[in-house]
Amino acid sequence: GINLGGGYHHARPSMGHGFCVYGDVALAIQVVRQEGFTGKVLIVDTDAHQGDGNHAFFADDPSVVTFSMHGGDLFPHPKVPGDRDVALAAGTQDDIFLGILESELDSLLAAHQPALVVHVAGADVLHDDPLTNLKLSTAGLVERDRLVARKSRSQGAALVHTLAGGYGPSA
Repeated sequence: GINLGGGYHHARPSMGHGFCVYGDVALAIQVVRQEGFTGKVLIVDTDAHQGDGNHAFFADDPSVVTFSMHGGDLFPHPKVPGDRDVALAAGTQDDIFLGILESELDSLLAAHQPALVVHVAGADVLHDDPLTNLKLSTAGLVERDRLVARKSRSQGAALVHTLAGGYGPSA
């Protein structure tokens, strides 16, 4: 599935935050649970900003693993601890980004065996985004999304893809 308007990963249980009025990922997970889904969930957040809201929503929920790969010096400050955070250096380009992502996905998928992967896939990692400092090319962004889809499929997990942030002309 894909949600063209979602990925509000900064909203927290008690407040909107960082352009995000509510936590749509947390809400979607709650809805599928109410409908009978009982499997483990892995949130893969590759937006340029840390997925602090999802970390906050699921801090005490062992059935949801939160992973955020983001610009280390970008909003929010302070960071909210999650299950796995990778802070990237300003200027990170395709090869480094994709290599780290592949390694992290291999490790997380093997360790947690999720039935559902939710990808918060911000386009603000692109080289021309005025609010961030990561430097992915458009081809690198497409490969990021294909990598998450390919790894999720190889795990046998369902995938929900949300588009999240992106503020530059390439987004």
